[in-house]
Amino acid sequence: MRNLVYKNVIAENNDDVIIRIPISELDEHIITEFSKFKFNLNRLGFKTSTGPVVPFRARDYLLSNKRCLQNGVPLIWMQNIINGKIVWPIPIKGKNIAIVSDESSQKLLIPKDNYVLVKRLSSKEGKQRISAGVLLRKNLNSDFIGIENHLNYIRKTKGVFTEHEAYGIAALLNSKLYNKYFQTINGNTQVNATEIMNLPMPSLEIINTATAQFAFLSGKYAAAWCVFKGGQFQ
Repeated sequence: MRNLVYKNVIAENNDDVIIRIPISELDEHIITEFSKFKFNLNRLGFKTSTGPVVPFRARDYLLSNKRCLQNGVPLIWMQNIINGKIVWPIPIKGKNIAIVSDESSQKLLIPKDNYVLVKRLSSKEGKQRISAGVLLRKNLNSDFIGIENHLNYIRKTKGVFTEHEAYGIAALLNSKLYNKYFQTINGNTQVNATEIMNLPMPSLEIINTATAQFAFLSGKYAAAWCVFKGGQFQ
């Protein structure tokens, strides 16, 4: 039997009480280090929302192939997140790849911009609980996109969401450290927007500095190698 430090189990975040369940000394160490971060996505000026396209409700707007794109825009699914990026189009069995863009469907679309997309579901046996991918406006040929309801998307509320910020946030969320921390606060396969918003984060200055040091290794982020020390990356 291990004795746990109270503050490593119960944490208050504004009006929310977060219960963390460390099952190992490593978990306790990670919680201790994450507690040194003074920010979360909300305090950094970001907002996390759920994709507005619910397929069975929007079926009259869904398009099945690229030839329909003269009347539509890309529709992004969980399966489009591949190695930290959004890859579109790809063949997904039983899934439409686009959605109509007109006045009647505007409530289902979001304007093109830089975003970080996060899967709302993870496999029960998988070690990777958070899977994030970067979507860049420069890679979009349309003014709007559709995001399916099994995705959360992170956007900046004011100012420009830079590529450095997008890649930095996605790299953190995809890292082993953030996934280990997330497992202490979430015991199921769902990843909701509030949980993502409340994750401890370093400052944007640190995120931007760290991003410059992140490299792609076989198509995957090397962020998992980062070691936290005193709320800083070493």
